[in-house]
Amino acid sequence: MKNNKLPEWNPAKMAEPTDFMTYEEFVQRLKKDLGITDKNWWVYDFQTPHNESEYQNELELLQKIMHK
Repeated sequence: MKNNKLPEWNPAKMAEPTDFMTYEEFVQRLKKDLGITDKNWWVYDFQTPHNESEYQNELELLQKIMHK
């Protein structure tokens, strides 16, 4: 996110790769960090993070949602 603006809700844009990681890498890392073994698990409405801080914020939010 640039200039502290919230991301625009556009699924195609939200899944675009960043210099930090691709959306597939993002989902795979979330699965590992959340202990998810379901091969079909996927996450929607989350933007590919641009850096480790953004990744940690999204991971924390998912942990709260999933009560982990």
